[in-house]
Amino acid sequence: MNFKLGPGAPRDAVLVASWWLLRESELIAATVDQPSSSAGHGCGSDSFKLPHSTNATQALGNVCTHECACPSMVCPVAGVRRLRRRALDIPRRSGVSSRECIIVSNAAGDIVDKRHMVASCVHIAQLAG
Repeated sequence: MNFKLGPGAPRDAVLVASWWLLRESELIAATVDQPSSSAGHGCGSDSFKLPHSTNATQALGNVCTHECACPSMVCPVAGVRRLRRRALDIPRRSGVSSRECIIVSNAAGDIVDKRHMVASCVHIAQLAG
């Protein structure tokens, strides 16, 4: 498997998908305007709106919020904010508006296909035991 075609930040991609229960297709279609941040304890909270779902039509438009879990390495708020910061660097290089910018891309800033997203999830699960 060519991991250069998988997510550029695989740990954060899997972390966000796990906390927000996102399917790989929902995660790779998510844009930077879907999560929204709020101030609060630690790094605050983040809400994630799900406008795209292949099977869960009842989930469309639903918003799920998680609070900071710092100093844990698996803080969902820190993970989604790292993905957003990384994604917002890409439009400056490629000319894509930040609203259209996908939150998970590969190392080159391109869309990650489902096969490579799944492979990254499996690889991380194997590492975790």
